Amino acid sequence: MKTSRPLHALLLLSVVAPGSAAAADFQVVYQFVGSPDGARPTTPVSFGADGAIYGTTPCGSSTETAGVAFRITRNQGAPGWTETVIHSFDFQTDGGNPSTGLVPDGSGNFLFATEQGGADEGGAIVELSEIDGAWSSQVVHNFAATTDGADPLSLAPAPGGSFVGGALGGPNGGRGGGDVFSLVPPQPGSSSWTVTALYGFQGGSTDGLVPEGAPLARRSGAVLGTTAFCGPTQNGIVYRLTQDSADGAWHEHVLHYFSGVPDGTVPYSSLVSDNQGHFFGTTEQGGSPGCRREQGCGTVFELTAPRPGQPGWKEQLIYAFAAGPVATDGSIPMAGLIRDRKTGVLYGTTEQGGIKCSGAGCGTVFSLSPPAKGQTVWTESVLHFFDGHDGAKPEAPLTAGRDGWLYGTTVGEHYCVTDKGMGDVFRIKL
Repeated sequence: MKTSRPLHALLLLSVVAPGSAAAADFQVVYQFVGSPDGARPTTPVSFGADGAIYGTTPCGSSTETAGVAFRITRNQGAPGWTETVIHSFDFQTDGGNPSTGLVPDGSGNFLFATEQGGADEGGAIVELSEIDGAWSSQVVHNFAATTDGADPLSLAPAPGGSFVGGALGGPNGGRGGGDVFSLVPPQPGSSSWTVTALYGFQGGSTDGLVPEGAPLARRSGAVLGTTAFCGPTQNGIVYRLTQDSADGAWHEHVLHYFSGVPDGTVPYSSLVSDNQGHFFGTTEQGGSPGCRREQGCGTVFELTAPRPGQPGWKEQLIYAFAAGPVATDGSIPMAGLIRDRKTGVLYGTTEQGGIKCSGAGCGTVFSLSPPAKGQTVWTESVLHFFDGHDGAKPEAPLTAGRDGWLYGTTVGEHYCVTDKGMGDVFRIKL
């Protein structure tokens, strides 16, 4: 099924935001229209070797709720873009409600996770391949809610061609605590992928619960990430997993316990790093006690690895979203960040806030610029206020394109409901 919609170019006005304001070119690439086209994208887009935009939606399949995988290409010799549904999910065979975007596997194929369905009804990891223009899917792992986990939440590449992800369930049983797992491609002479639970979260006051954001695998072999809940005040943690070289067992080290206001709470995001031992992430809530939300409008935090001779890791708040009475700032940053390697500028989205829409606002795209030399304050700029017509409620991280644009998705007004906007794919150039 193919549909084509015109590209709408919207030039941003420079508006006063709590930190500063910036002008940027904003364009709607594609607006979803519902079944069987796709709807409500909650995951980031990626790019194939062909330069096309790829992604998933959890709604809008031929069965309405299972979801689709899509491909978007620029029209040749004409304005606009064309979207093609390349796979429609089926709960019984390959799962439904994709919880990740399409993750390139380095061989021209894509992997993705479905949070529901599959042979064992615990979700699945699926490989999507194209041969001579025809797309086919193959389940590489069905989660069974036993030692491997259930309802996979994320999937990310790791050094050496393997992958890491987070899921509910895990070695501790049930479907609540969650685990971090590894996914290893087939070895020579085999066709089977291998899923191994690296660590099962315990919850309670000393450990985390629900690893919503994708883990970050380092070349050192360590894996870092966040859990949305638990810890001493039930506000989530940052963890680091390392493998014992003697027996191969994985061990967890809690690097930070979030404490709420004025610290962050509910870190849904993954982490992004620089080359100097600094890691950055967001929390959905927490931060400024003066925010219009009692529990805070969310934060951006920095976590710094200890240098030789220093004790422990250091966490500091580098920005607290305000979303005050005038609502000129964003609110509720559910997605992680991306970082410009040259400038160190961080880019992200907030699901709510902004000067458009009624109520809590339709969300924003923002940037955070590092402190000038000798200074300590990061500068936030709101790059775009969503107004409902050009999208609303971005929940996924941005993706950097080779063309100098940042690409993202918005959910729309209501999840899997047809009476409001169905979400879109957008891009923004600074």
